[in-house]
Amino acid sequence: MPKLILTKTSGFTFIELLIGISLMVILFGIGFANFRGFQDRQRLISAVRIFKGDLRFTQKQALAGVKPVGCDFLQGYQLIWVGETKYEIDASCGATGTNYIKVKEVNFAVVSPGNKFVSTFGNVYFNVLGRGVDQDREIRIINEKISQTQAIKVTKGGEIN
Repeated sequence: MPKLILTKTSGFTFIELLIGISLMVILFGIGFANFRGFQDRQRLISAVRIFKGDLRFTQKQALAGVKPVGCDFLQGYQLIWVGETKYEIDASCGATGTNYIKVKEVNFAVVSPGNKFVSTFGNVYFNVLGRGVDQDREIRIINEKISQTQAIKVTKGGEIN
């Protein structure tokens, strides 16, 4: 009768597989959480860029003296705070500057979800022909998920930082 020889087969035990899978799940969870935070930070940066772009658009329209349809005498352009997630750009027309024509309206809830203004910032009024703004402004945008804010400053000379 032949003698049976048992050889050791290579492989992993059930415990080793459980430990390996558990480590992979933990690492994936940490990576996913960090990625979500990265996305929220990028949304805040995007909202700041959009807002600065609209400030520069408002300034450019005033510098160039672009009159929208229905404007007989242009006084300037202003970016107006409408709500915690909304603002609009208006042209100030007429000899007294009391006639306002809406040029653009933006809603952060649609454009950049999760971001809003920290508080009311008043109107940023750009005078025509490069005469700057009426006063210095600091506008803060917050992303509530990560509780981070970024500030945008408009100096009296019209510089946007």
